[in-house]
Amino acid sequence: MDKYRQLSGISEDWSSDDPSITADLLRSDFTGLIEIFDRHLMMVPSGDGQARLHIAQARAAAERGLRLSDQIIALAKLRVGSS
Repeated sequence: MDKYRQLSGISEDWSSDDPSITADLLRSDFTGLIEIFDRHLMMVPSGDGQARLHIAQARAAAERGLRLSDQIIALAKLRVGSS
């Protein structure tokens, strides 16, 4: 278990075959990453534009991952509902 997983409080195993569980885990991880990037952005001096840019780009990537995991969750629910 990595140190960020411990902070999220999630203990499920990533080897699950259930897509909705996997998507929920991904969503939680991306949410946690966004929170970490936000904290780091607050700590970086405003004059360090290069560091801020890199963190902002990483945050944007985590936001895309969060949106994709939300789409996976919605598709998994549709799949379960149609079975």
